[in-house]
Amino acid sequence: MASEAAWGDQAQNREEQREQKRLAVLREAARQFTERGYDRTSLDEIAGALGVSKRTLYYYVKNKEDILSSCSDLAFEKLVAPSQEVTAKRASPPLDRLRVFMRSYL
Repeated sequence: MASEAAWGDQAQNREEQREQKRLAVLREAARQFTERGYDRTSLDEIAGALGVSKRTLYYYVKNKEDILSSCSDLAFEKLVAPSQEVTAKRASPPLDRLRVFMRSYL
């Protein structure tokens, strides 16, 4: 069962709590997609790992495809800051810029 902190129960207000729970769904789904693959991961398994019902997941996501799309969106959003950092170092050698990018992204 997911801890209260992972499930977002420590949030200040309702909207923040809902977003934290949605992110918990995405984190768990991403973990399972990585371990088992997208096709072999079910919403029931994601719900079970979070200690909630499958029906509860539908409050936070539309379906499995929505989860995958949201995970991809978050991953791309996390590329913005490292990309900007590398862009600011245009005068640096390419290998140095790649190192900066990877350190920042990871």
